[in-house]
Amino acid sequence: MNERSPRIVELVGLAGAGKTTLANALCQISNRIYICEHPNFHKIEHNPFFAWNSLLMLPTFTRLYFTNLNEKWLTPVELARMVIMNGWWRLLQRKKSNTNNINIIDNGPLMILAGLRIFGPDYIKNQSMKKWWGFIIMQLANVLDLIIWLDATDAILLDRVHQRDKWHPIQEQTKREAIDFYARYRSEYGELISIITASAEPPRVIALDTGELSVPDLIKTALAALNI
Repeated sequence: MNERSPRIVELVGLAGAGKTTLANALCQISNRIYICEHPNFHKIEHNPFFAWNSLLMLPTFTRLYFTNLNEKWLTPVELARMVIMNGWWRLLQRKKSNTNNINIIDNGPLMILAGLRIFGPDYIKNQSMKKWWGFIIMQLANVLDLIIWLDATDAILLDRVHQRDKWHPIQEQTKREAIDFYARYRSEYGELISIITASAEPPRVIALDTGELSVPDLIKTALAALNI
């Protein structure tokens, strides 16, 4: 493998964009490509990760709680996502340093950050949290080697989501609600990627239209970006 091949790759895209399809196809083509799962608080083996990073986040959570007593508190999912973001980059850095494998992340850090920015309470996005956000984004810029942004038209994405067996909340939304949902995520992805690529040594970003490109063409383009 080329020494400069990316080690940590995030697939970014809306529901129906084809992230999982591409990730699985790449893994079947090369035994050097692996899907990298995110820390999961439902798995016992990940308990040490959540215990340690929850402890690290305790001062931040305490400050947020006592300065926003009249506000709705973070949901358990939002708390878990902030804990994940506080420590996931360290796990990815270890993978990057200790192996020559290519690690593909489906539904990764950028998706989690975008969700927090869209749906999280305002107080986790205000000036008092600017340092935390900046730190996390800086670490992601350092650890990510390649971002593959998959997208298609709203009509194509919605058709794919409604045809698949796996449940997604968009399936219960009106067309207008779903389009608004997609627009908010597109905007957040664009802003986050813009911030990350403004860093000193940014990851490479390629954007692919999965409505225009066939699956073989998507795979071929991705393999070229992976130097395989």
